[in-house]
Amino acid sequence: MGVQHWPEGREADPEAARERYRNDLREALAEGGNGEAEPLRVADGHLGLTLTVALAGLSGRLAGPACGAVVAAAGALLFVAALAVQYARGHRGRAALRRAYARGFGWWKYAS
Repeated sequence: MGVQHWPEGREADPEAARERYRNDLREALAEGGNGEAEPLRVADGHLGLTLTVALAGLSGRLAGPACGAVVAAAGALLFVAALAVQYARGHRGRAALRRAYARGFGWWKYAS
């Protein structure tokens, strides 16, 4: 294996470095949600919200206002559930709202 140059110098402990790496990786995965490689994008939420409103309007027009209200309520419930998850993970304020919006209305990416 060759000589390894550690930032701490010659007295560096390789096991301590591995543990720091594991801790940093664990924190990064926890911060990123469920470990997805794809970052959260608010634009995904915009498209999902647009689709939700369009589906609610279309179903309300074709099947009656109650059906449209059920579709709209399902979208709102999904957002509230995503917001509760973000609060449980320790995100607060605008960051929690942004993440919940992107997660809650990003459903269209998984609908195919």
